[in-house]
Parts: sequence; C-alpha cells; structure tokens
Amino acid sequence: TPYVLFLDADVLITDKKVLSETLDVTTHLTSVKFHTDMGFNWIYNIFFKAQKLMKVFGSSFAIGGFQLFRTDIYNYTGGYNPKHVFTEDYYVSNKIYPSFFTLHNTKGVYTSSRRFKKKGLFYMISLMIKCWIYRNNESFYKESHGYWE
Repeated sequence: TPYVLFLDADVLITDKKVLSETLDVTTHLTSVKFHTDMGFNWIYNIFFKAQKLMKVFGSSFAIGGFQLFRTDIYNYTGGYNPKHVFTEDYYVSNKIYPSFFTLHNTKGVYTSSRRFKKKGLFYMISLMIKCWIYRNNESFYKESHGYWE
C-alpha cells in the first residue's frame, strides 16, 4: 500500500471523511488535531499549537495516536525503534523534514483524556518540551521518564 496509518488503540475516527482528507494533504507524514472529553479539549488545542510552533523551529512533532505516513518514507526513516520505551512516535516523526509534515485540523478524531487525568497537564507539557530538547538524543527515548508508572 502506498500509505500506512498508525492509530493508537484508544483513538477513534469519528468522521469518515478524515481518512480521505488526510490522504489528500499528506506529502510524507500527516498527524491530526484530536478532540477529547468535555473540559479537556483546550489542552489538545495547546498541543496542536505547540506542534505548529515546533514546525517553525524545524521539528516535525506528530503525536503518535494518528500518524499517516507514505509507506516508502516510513521505511526510509527506519521505522519505530523497538528499544524506545516511550515517545517512539515523536522520534520517528522528527526524521521528517517539516515542510513535508502536515498537521490536519479536524474534529473527526477522538481520544480519551486519560493521559491528562492521570499525569496532569504540567507533566505532559514538560514531557513534550523534554522530547523536543532531546529530539536527537536516541538514548533519551530508551527510558520511560515516569510515563508508564
């Protein structure tokens, strides 16, 4: 297949048009804006804006819940490293040149707010910042940094 979609088990596509829309805009990699439970959508809005900002600073930060790759490009990146114990999705997405990375603004992809309920906003934002700071340090991704605890 010319494309491969990585979709986390807790992500639901709630609008059938999302797949055709993302296929239309994908050059190498596309991720989407998520919506979630009442009271937590503002957090995903912040993350979406942060992803756009990271693009400006030369980093493709695709949240792994939805990553649509051109298959040849995914293979070229070397794919997910099984030795990475967390944010392996960001590590592989960061290998995509920002002008070939698309962030699709949709309301058609839902995920649970459980990560924010469990870890808190401060932890998740600080984790995003750390991932960006250590984006080229492969050993950083071989530790969980408290994510799975």
